[in-house]
Amino acid sequence: MLAHSDLLELKPRSTHMNKFTFLALTALLLAPLAALPAVEKAEFVVEPEVFIHHTPERSFIGPGMFVLKSGDVLMAAPWGRPPTNYEQLAAKFPVPMLYRSTDGGRTWKEQGRMKVGWSLPGMVSDGGVSFLRVKDGRLAALLPRHVHGQKGGGLPVITFSNDDGATWTPARLIGESDGSWYVMNDRLIQLRSGRLLVPVAHMPQTPGLREGDKNQSLCFLSDDGGQSWRQSKVPATLDDARGMAEPCVAEVEGGRVLMLARTGSGFHFASRSEDGGDTWSKPEPASLMSPCSSLTLKTLPDGRLIVFYNHAAPIKAGAFFPRTPLCYAVSGDGGKTWSPPVIVDDEGVANKDRQNIYPSACFTKEGMVVMWSTHGADPKGSFAGQYDASIGGGKRAILAMPTKALPKTASKPLRILPLGDSTTRGSYLAQNDGKATGLPHPLSGGWRKSLQDKLRAAGISFDFVGDLNYAAFGRGGVVDSDFDPDHHGLAGFGNAGILNGGVVPTPTDVLASLGVKQIKVTGIIDVLKRHQPDVILLMSGANGFDAPARDQLIRTIGETSTAHLFVATILPQKAPRAGFNKVDPYNASLPAIVATQQAAGKRITLVDMHAALTTDDLLSDGVHPTQSGMEKMAAKWFETIDASQKEARTHLLPRSQLSR
Repeated sequence: MLAHSDLLELKPRSTHMNKFTFLALTALLLAPLAALPAVEKAEFVVEPEVFIHHTPERSFIGPGMFVLKSGDVLMAAPWGRPPTNYEQLAAKFPVPMLYRSTDGGRTWKEQGRMKVGWSLPGMVSDGGVSFLRVKDGRLAALLPRHVHGQKGGGLPVITFSNDDGATWTPARLIGESDGSWYVMNDRLIQLRSGRLLVPVAHMPQTPGLREGDKNQSLCFLSDDGGQSWRQSKVPATLDDARGMAEPCVAEVEGGRVLMLARTGSGFHFASRSEDGGDTWSKPEPASLMSPCSSLTLKTLPDGRLIVFYNHAAPIKAGAFFPRTPLCYAVSGDGGKTWSPPVIVDDEGVANKDRQNIYPSACFTKEGMVVMWSTHGADPKGSFAGQYDASIGGGKRAILAMPTKALPKTASKPLRILPLGDSTTRGSYLAQNDGKATGLPHPLSGGWRKSLQDKLRAAGISFDFVGDLNYAAFGRGGVVDSDFDPDHHGLAGFGNAGILNGGVVPTPTDVLASLGVKQIKVTGIIDVLKRHQPDVILLMSGANGFDAPARDQLIRTIGETSTAHLFVATILPQKAPRAGFNKVDPYNASLPAIVATQQAAGKRITLVDMHAALTTDDLLSDGVHPTQSGMEKMAAKWFETIDASQKEARTHLLPRSQLSR
């Protein structure tokens, strides 16, 4: 389970930052890379360096970096939104300015412009440069291109270097221009198959659309080392106006590709490809809160994913700000779940006067260098005036570095075992041809669906475990990609059945889909040893009201597992449920066994679930909860888990911001 020591809060000790500065963070980790984010809280030193001089002709946004064979880090700073004298600047400075660091990102020196053969109209602008060392040893640079008169401007271009960045081949367009706006950032990757992927957001040039509206996220693909390109056959598309903007991708287990993209919904959305980026699944919300701001996804050397993003709620639906604080989260399961966010830079949270946006990252021998742009926020949610010529230059940036190496402890999601009877299984609202169905359905998942949504919104990384995975939330008989279906809800079982195992009454549609005649589970001891949960959510006894067997079940769990056991009183019941008058005495006997286990040093907490619902929250059968009842159950379970994680989340965002 995550504890206080599992989180590292990175807070540069800085004063108010000037607009349009760049920030760089060097994490001193090589073997410690495997430790993110489970690290001890470290003290940070602040080393101001003369970094980028901002003038009326320089307003940079979205840096890109790569590591040379020498170990030096080369960074390219593209233009921000073009100023009014665009044509003159495009002719004089069409390509990014380069900066070199010979000390792992601690200090930087200007190197002049990229030596790119540039015969294309426009200039590199408004988006991150992306670098990649491809498998044949060349360096590839992906550049966003601005063409005057087009918002954002045309297709990205690509160039290659055969001399480690000293010179570059003539820039070539990726794909064929259709007059649309294609936006990309620090995103270029190469799959293990050798395929190059360029994820972009395609925005139709439609009057009245705001930035982000109706965007589709797709990839340009090349299977011949960048000589030719084609678009994804099926893009990642949302049905409403939120759009999938500024996507980033990473290859995960089994050769699949994960895409994350910003939306106007309050969360980043995830889509997945089973065929190397050619077709994409329907996007679903990830657990990464977002005010419609950019994010960067990288694969750590140990194979896990790390994402840098702004963990904050939008001021209002569709608003773009505040784009702070900058945080990171780590996933060990291919992006299905994410660790709690760790703050990198929260300057501006209090006074909302600053954005921390467009992060970029690269890996050196020492660890990881992270770079991002920072400038003043616009409370109106508009870009107008941000690139005013009055924004001054010659200012300093902050370079933050830890003074001690990070330990080698590993982060892992919270393994949660939902344990109980049919209420834990939760499929009674789902109907197919008038009969209850256990197959994936929009009304399945019970309280487990709502609880998962709440855990993700709070940034609590989790993995549900158990022997069963039916009665899952989904559509068309397919489990939703962001729903974890695993549980141990044994319909019809009393406490003795959960303790000892047996044949589980199972919907016929589930048995048919599995091609089996029955499902049989083992006793609780084997279940606990097999799944090794960190948290157990137990609510049982509605079938039989057997308090002695319940107490034996609780003792057995305490003797077998070190998990934190949350044991709940059972729900109210009503007619026509037989024995509904036995609920109160059964619940009244529960605190005694909990107190005994606590006195013995066991990690056990009593949860008064009975008080959270009334008989109005029950279906007509008098025992199973309605949708509103399941929402109340999820809220109670979440409240309990959240309280147990309070210490671990001490350095995250204020609760008011996490729950908005």
